Amino acid sequence: MKKLFPLLWMLCTLTAHAQTPDSLVSVRARWCKGDTMRYQYEQAQFQVSHRDTLCTDYSCQTMTFVVCDSTDRGYLLEYVPELTASKSPADTARQALRSQFVGELNRLHVRFRTDRNGTVEHIDNWRQLRDSLQACLGRTLDQTYDAGAGALMPRNRLEALLRMEFATEENLRNSLEELDLLFGLHGIAAPVGQQALHPTADYPTEGTITASYGPYGRQGYTRDYSLLIQSRTQVPATEAKGMADQMMDIVMADDLIGRVNHLLGGADDDLLLNNTEEYHYFFNGWPCMVMRQQNITYGAAKTIKMKRVEWTRRSWTEQPAAPLQEKNM
Repeated sequence: MKKLFPLLWMLCTLTAHAQTPDSLVSVRARWCKGDTMRYQYEQAQFQVSHRDTLCTDYSCQTMTFVVCDSTDRGYLLEYVPELTASKSPADTARQALRSQFVGELNRLHVRFRTDRNGTVEHIDNWRQLRDSLQACLGRTLDQTYDAGAGALMPRNRLEALLRMEFATEENLRNSLEELDLLFGLHGIAAPVGQQALHPTADYPTEGTITASYGPYGRQGYTRDYSLLIQSRTQVPATEAKGMADQMMDIVMADDLIGRVNHLLGGADDDLLLNNTEEYHYFFNGWPCMVMRQQNITYGAAKTIKMKRVEWTRRSWTEQPAAPLQEKNM
């Protein structure tokens, strides 16, 4: 579902009419070799039923990004994650896979290149990462299916689906959602103020994008900037049901599909997606806080997905003037 409504198709339809820099927000990298940023990255998922809200998945990790080189063509960065917390009460396989994958990325590091704006273009060591992650996948699934997970999802279906996540460089890049969170809008420009979105999706969508200048937090700078994107998409019931059926056919055991369809009870309801996205950047294009929240409502089922990244430490080769206030660490 995360790739069903790409953000860029909304933003790319905006026309930047502004003639002066102050009336246009441009997300652009102005980094230097040796720049280092450290972030905390949290992911959470909640199931809402009547008045009860249950956290079904949570993880927290630190992420360190270092600019290894800066040229006229772009930047070379190294990314090192470290998992600090992981909890999936109803999905031990997901928890195990996450721990293994982050561990491999921590061991190997992710070396990637961007253009001059900071848009990710290439992962240098993607083949090494692919081979290592696929080996981890095999070992983790061995343990999971030895414990009896085959009754829910046949291994061959699930493994084939997961291996596709790393089969090509593009797939691997897409699976590293943290890169998209931090650098997915680099190269985008939007007029200051609130603008209506003009999506080209096949489903009814309405929303706004608000661009502004100003610091985020207590250690920001006057020329920092932000983008706030809010949208609501409605997928007709027939197409929503088709999407759900297709996904269940791919991964779920045949004898469970009918029971899940019965529990969903959403065949006559539209699928509603309410999205809120906040992007805050320092003046030099380093993200300082990014948050994406999606509320998914389908029949009686409601799911809330949240991803949030916030900076914790920074070291820049070119030090700007003193920030507005010191950040409480």
